[in-house]
Formats: sequence, structure tokens, C-alpha cells
Amino acid sequence: MMTPTDVSTSLPAPAAAGLPRRLDVKGVVAYVVLSYGLAWVVALPLWLGKVSRTSGGGVLVSAAMMFTPALSVLLCLGLFGRPKDAKASLGLRLRAPGRRVLPALLAAYFLPVAAVLVAVGIAAASGQLTLDLKDFSHYRKLLSAVPQAEQILTRIPVQLLVALDIFKVFLLAPINCIPTFGEELGWRGYLLPKLLPLGPWRALLASGVIWSLWHAPLILLGHNYPEYPVAGLAFMTVFCVLAGCFVGWLRLSTGSVWPSVLAHAVINAWAGLPVLLMKDGAPFNSLTASFAGVPGWIALAALVGGLVALKKLPVREAPDAAAEAHG
Repeated sequence: MMTPTDVSTSLPAPAAAGLPRRLDVKGVVAYVVLSYGLAWVVALPLWLGKVSRTSGGGVLVSAAMMFTPALSVLLCLGLFGRPKDAKASLGLRLRAPGRRVLPALLAAYFLPVAAVLVAVGIAAASGQLTLDLKDFSHYRKLLSAVPQAEQILTRIPVQLLVALDIFKVFLLAPINCIPTFGEELGWRGYLLPKLLPLGPWRALLASGVIWSLWHAPLILLGHNYPEYPVAGLAFMTVFCVLAGCFVGWLRLSTGSVWPSVLAHAVINAWAGLPVLLMKDGAPFNSLTASFAGVPGWIALAALVGGLVALKKLPVREAPDAAAEAHG
């Protein structure tokens, strides 16, 4: 399903002709070195023990790290020069001429939610996630940290509170677009088009691997996979490659980075749903029960497989905004 194909066989001649003929190795390497280096610099307080990863300061460090890919883009543009139409080249316009963006925005909003729900169902059906959809005992425990939680529960049924919280996540997920723009301008706005001379599948695969390893400063400290701080890098690579195929499809099919920004924001907002619905005290393993683990991999693989079956992937006529070389 994810076998790389050569650009000459996966793109028709006119589209292939519009792509940069050779990989800009210097530009790609410079971007990767800058984005990785800045990520480690920002995460340094966590490694020096000045800030706890799970504290409010740790959340701020993680959020700040999300802007390092965008900063690296600015540095690369300064080093190697701006393209003729930077706005189009980076996907900053809403869509490429002749491309419909509304279906992509709807897909970016709703398909990640569906994937998370499927992953929760897989984890529960396999016995890896014990749900408590009646008393929501783990949610009650989380709520206990809120002042006057007991008074709140006497007035409002816990089931309604959970429903309201889920609805709030649904409505407010786009707020996450602020930090996810910091990532997507780099990964899908700048890097993915630069990798297209490798062919669409290879470009998606390579960008997903690069994206995953950028998370190393956090993953090695237990982020996403607290039980597997080292092996978590491999697990994150699987997740990012699969998620990157979907998010990359949004970028290439529209010529715009904005659907990718929205999809990334929705994924981040909904990924914690299994913890919200689980039974308090039940075992929870990040590899076997979380969206970043095996259940999420299966759901995302099904999503990518659906795009392939519908002949949406690979994008055979990448718009100029995605195909244009940088610098």
C-alpha cells in the first residue's frame, strides 16, 4: 500500500515536468539541521531538569518547540533566497488555482475525529482499553483536581459534563492551528515540496520520518510513550509516516498548507480521547491503547488505504504551489 514509486511513473508528463528535476540536497539538509537543532535548543530546559515535562512550563516548552520548523523556514529563505512566489510556493494561499479547498477542509476536520473514534473502538475491542461509559470514573478523577468539583457533580451529571467537554473539544480544536501552523509551514509547506523529486510516495515517506525524528527531544523524555522512551522514536515514526500521508495529501491536493494545519490541530485535540473515556485504575499502555500507538496506526492505515482505493493518493497532478522548487 505504501510502496514508493518513481516520479516518472506516478505523475503524468506535464505535472512531472513542473517538478524540480533534482533534489535540492543542500536545501533539505540545511532545513533538517536547523529544525532539529532549534528543537533541541528549545527543549534544553527539560533536559537540564529546569522544567518538568508535565508541568505548565513543560507545556510551554513543547508549544514553543512547535514553532521551530517555521523559524527554520525563515532562516532557509534568508540563506538561500526567496522563491518568485513565496506565498504560493509555501502553500500560504488558501488554494491553488482550479483546486477546491472546502472538501479538503472538511476532510481535515472530520476524518481525524473518525480515525480517533475507530482507534478507541479497536483498543476497546482488543481488550487493551477498558472503557467506563457509564460512570466515567477516570474523568471523575481528573475532574477532582478542579476546585469545587464535588459541587459541580452534584448539580450536573458526569455524563453531561463529558458530553460538554467532548463538544468543546470539537468546537475549539481549530485553536490548535496556532501552534500547528508553526510545524506545518515547515513540514508540509516547505519540506514536502522539496522532496517531490523523489516521487510522491518517497516524498511522503521521507517527510514523515523527518517529522517523527524532530520529536526526539520530547519522545526520549517519555512524551507520547512514557513506557518506551527509546523505542518510542520508532513508534513515533510509524505514526508520523501514516499521519503524514494523510496530512501531506491535503497539502498536495489543494496546493495549500491550511488544510494540513487544521488536520494537525484536530489530531492533537482529539488524541487524548481514550484517556477521557477509560476506567479509572485500569491498565493503560501507550503502545497498545493510545491513538499514537497500534490502534491509531490501524485507523490511519485504513484512512490512507481508503485514499489509495479512491485514487486520491498519490496526487498525480500536484498543483504548482506544491510542485514549485524553492530557492
